[in-house]
Amino acid sequence: MLGTLGTAITLIALVAIALALLLRLEGALPPVLACVLVLPVASFGGAGFRAEHVLMPVVQLAVLLRIGGTRGCGGGAVPLLLGASWLALGLAAAVDSPVTTGGWFLGSYTVVRPLLWIALGLVAWSPTIVPSLVRWWLGSSMVISALVLAQAAQVPIVRAVSDIWYASAGRAAGTLIAEAELQGFFARPMGTFENVAYAATAELLSLGTALWWLTSGPASRLDRALAIGALMLAVAAGFATVSATFIAGAPIVVVVALLLAVRRPSWISVAAVFVTGALVTLGLLWLMDTMWGGAASMAAQVDRVRTITLFANRYSSGNGVMADAIRDIGHRPWFGWGVLAGGDTFFSDSLYVFVAYTTGAVGVALMLLLLVSPWAHARRVSSLAARFAALWAVIMLLAGLGAPTVFVPRLMEWWWAIVGIMAGLNVDRLHSEMPIVDVPRRTVR
Repeated sequence: MLGTLGTAITLIALVAIALALLLRLEGALPPVLACVLVLPVASFGGAGFRAEHVLMPVVQLAVLLRIGGTRGCGGGAVPLLLGASWLALGLAAAVDSPVTTGGWFLGSYTVVRPLLWIALGLVAWSPTIVPSLVRWWLGSSMVISALVLAQAAQVPIVRAVSDIWYASAGRAAGTLIAEAELQGFFARPMGTFENVAYAATAELLSLGTALWWLTSGPASRLDRALAIGALMLAVAAGFATVSATFIAGAPIVVVVALLLAVRRPSWISVAAVFVTGALVTLGLLWLMDTMWGGAASMAAQVDRVRTITLFANRYSSGNGVMADAIRDIGHRPWFGWGVLAGGDTFFSDSLYVFVAYTTGAVGVALMLLLLVSPWAHARRVSSLAARFAALWAVIMLLAGLGAPTVFVPRLMEWWWAIVGIMAGLNVDRLHSEMPIVDVPRRTVR
């Protein structure tokens, strides 16, 4: 029953949003990305698919309809060329890999998806889309944060919904919360994701975006309420994941968000938000400890951060899960083993190891250029857009130490869409649109 309901919700939303995309790409794209983040996996005859599998072709059609028209002529050629070069390098290096035809198809599709979203840069975008992106991200991320908190609180219906609605396409129900089924509780809440590090990355993005929007967005009551709500939920949900990625990354994200702020922050209001979030977190930890001793897990993670051993289980040459991949990088350092390589070698627990293993040092250079390209173009058009792109790039690179952030399902669609949109920003479009708050820091008193 829950599976049928989830499929129905997803199909209704997909039909509505697909029609909206074809009618008006600019207004419909942020809701599209929100749907990708939160919609359940739809299932037909045992096969499942996520929202982006249906929405991506529609987005591409909407882009093609606008290229060459008055809303075409975006500046997305540079990131598209960089992305295509990285993909070509990864596929060329994989030519001699023992991969089946099905493996070639699935692997190619996984790494081609960024290019499909980067193609948004071929359409000219007004900087006014940035506030819309921020608001839709904050709104949809609050849903994920609430789901994380409900999982941590062991709400029974949430267990069933999480397992049936958010198991990835092609996997049997039960994989998402196998640990919960085995132990009888959610030891590591994951929201709509299938890995704790992915959920922690989403909460870091929510934390940074909410705090930055509180000090950079329009000073309206709605925007402030949205930012404060998302900020408090992100703090509580981030700690509820019991992830060292969030514990170590949160202080850095806070500093970066405040450095990129358009306005000088009200320290009293920011402190009040964090104190409230901390109190909610303490209450949640008490509840978790009462149910299954969660405080011990949190203490262990804090100790890993304090002793700077939080990445030992990934990078250690002795027993790190990616030790073999790191050694193999030394055998083919320049061009890597290809995007379809791997076999028994595990290399996907880090953005840096993933890129270095698949495309080598040349691929790492191309990827870094691709990650900074949104900011490089956006800063010539809009200060607000450039700060937003810089914030997300820093968080993606930071969390990339513990997750392949820019290739994580549900998050990658947001990031690569932002890359495309920032590349397609056009100052000429701004003059015919409603102005946005975009004030250089030095002019603010």
